[in-house]
Amino acid sequence: MSQSLFSTRLTIWACALAACCASTRLHGASAVSAGNNQLLALENESSLVEVALPCGRITRIRDKRAGIELISEPRLADNFKVSLPIRGRHAWQATEGNYILGREQPLTSHKKEGGSLMLDWAGVMKGSAGQSHSLTVRMTMTLLADGIQFNLRIENNSQAEIGEVYYPIIGGLQGIGDSARVRAETELVVPGLDEARKARIFETFTNMSWLGVLGPEQYYSYPDTISMPWAELSNGSLNRNVYFGAHDSARSRLENCQTTRARRLLLGSRACC
Repeated sequence: MSQSLFSTRLTIWACALAACCASTRLHGASAVSAGNNQLLALENESSLVEVALPCGRITRIRDKRAGIELISEPRLADNFKVSLPIRGRHAWQATEGNYILGREQPLTSHKKEGGSLMLDWAGVMKGSAGQSHSLTVRMTMTLLADGIQFNLRIENNSQAEIGEVYYPIIGGLQGIGDSARVRAETELVVPGLDEARKARIFETFTNMSWLGVLGPEQYYSYPDTISMPWAELSNGSLNRNVYFGAHDSARSRLENCQTTRARRLLLGSRACC
């Protein structure tokens, strides 16, 4: 049996011209019982995050200063995904698409401490290829004065190696705004090697994938296709931006990934180990 650790950090900031200090209001901690469908809330003056039990899906992110809901379709709520490739005797016998889907894994515990919410998944988890794997995953959400910081730590006690990690998966994004027309004006901005690249992905989504991907995908790898590991959603008519940045001290290869599958948009950090 092998044991390995994976730990990285991603930060989401909702930005305008002004920023204020935050005062966090939190409640106590509790364990998770089967069939518990209540919500966990983390809130300060600028942001509100809600997580649904029993699987810890991120169902709501609200920019309180602007009065904007970032997740407009909570039925597509998600959290994280880990690939554990199954090696075959020959390369053609390998199964690369073996994923642990966090949205299907019941939480074993959760805890609020200070300005943070810690979600824990531990034990045997079933992969999409049908095999079981022993993993311990902790996602920590911390409210900042003008944003939210996500940390993910994985302890891999299985025989398989970690291939990719997606987190936080913010499912149900349809743009910034309170109507379909306004949300369609939202642009994805990424720092290209020479200049910023912009596209209205909620109006026209250009597919960058081909073999082996079940749905349209855009991905930007650092440092070969983007100059810095961040992406931003921007709506000029509202003077509002949402910044997604990988603030990780480890010098690993990081990719900002945007994927649409069955109307789901995933914005997150894909770390290739």
